[in-house]
Amino acid sequence: MAIEAQTNTKGMVRLIGMDGSLFYQQTVVLQKGANTILMNLPENLPAGSYALIGKLENGNAFRHIIIK
Repeated sequence: MAIEAQTNTKGMVRLIGMDGSLFYQQTVVLQKGANTILMNLPENLPAGSYALIGKLENGNAFRHIIIK
């Protein structure tokens, strides 16, 4: 996943099923500027819709819907 950070910061990325089940969680450290986050998602991830949610220490957050 590519992400642009305004400042150096840390945070958490989670992949959550629409029923609230947590499928993946990763701590991230971002440097100011362009960053690439490698995510090792479970190979047996069932078909469905998921929310990829990121919350950073600097207060920024993001959410993307993923359909598999």
